[in-house]
Amino acid sequence: MNRLVYTAWAADREFGTSQYDTSINAEELTRRFRAYFPIPVPEGLAMEISMTPDASGQLLSACFLTLDSSLLTLQADCVSTGEGVLFALCAGGSMAKALDGSGIPGGWGIYRLSPGGDLETVYSIPNGGRAMAFWSDGDGTLFLLTEEKGAFLLTLLDVDTLTPVATQELFPAAEGAPHPQVFPQSDGSFCLLSAGDFLAVLNRRSGAWVVDFTADTSLQSSLGCPLSTPSSRLSLCYDGTRLAITGPCPSTKSEYFLAVYTADGLEYLGGYTSSLYGNHPPDCYPWGSWQDGSCRSIALEPSLPGTETAS
Repeated sequence: MNRLVYTAWAADREFGTSQYDTSINAEELTRRFRAYFPIPVPEGLAMEISMTPDASGQLLSACFLTLDSSLLTLQADCVSTGEGVLFALCAGGSMAKALDGSGIPGGWGIYRLSPGGDLETVYSIPNGGRAMAFWSDGDGTLFLLTEEKGAFLLTLLDVDTLTPVATQELFPAAEGAPHPQVFPQSDGSFCLLSAGDFLAVLNRRSGAWVVDFTADTSLQSSLGCPLSTPSSRLSLCYDGTRLAITGPCPSTKSEYFLAVYTADGLEYLGGYTSSLYGNHPPDCYPWGSWQDGSCRSIALEPSLPGTETAS
């Protein structure tokens, strides 16, 4: 066997919600995907193959799993449009760069699955880059995070024309890093992007999306409070200058952390325990927002996770 084996089904995701389109038969869709995306198995990738036969020995099903998920993961980030589903194939793990997309029409990029099940490449990533994350603000802008020549690049595209509006280099790409995490706010006010030991804050200013700042999160990760946690466990607040994040830190004595980042980097990091919340971190909201819509009352001195107790 010289090609990756996978099962495909139609799905769309915007702002963390998922819906499944059952109008397309999964078996037929899988056949079309395997024909359009003939991705060779990277050399050195070990896989476990489980086969289930019936009483007569006929094969009923087969399951293919990588023995080590840190080697390779492959997912499709999708955005639903009026003309079908747009998606990008995003690979993570130490063998992600070994994936060969030369057999895909147009190479790595953004693809469209039409309501009838047809596939086409609508945008090709230049300079030998590969997709790392793909999402939409639901208001006409697509975001494509790519890894090109050792750096993460963010490209904004118009959803109607699928042409780039702006491209910006964010930070270095770590070798073998897992999938980046995207935390768009449901009100469309801002978006947090976390990738490896870095984060980027995207903000909407005068109707256009801009990168307000990027920051190194390696200190926070080294102290047992990484941002690599499910988005449902993080709570965010941003006043246009300071980004406040709360989330669990299970590898420390603290139940949850509070971190504050600005364009100058990590301004505050504290670990807390509280009998009020148990193992669940509290919501992070703009203190004072009922007065002026800002986070001005967040004024904390730099600290490190410890045994502080929230009252």
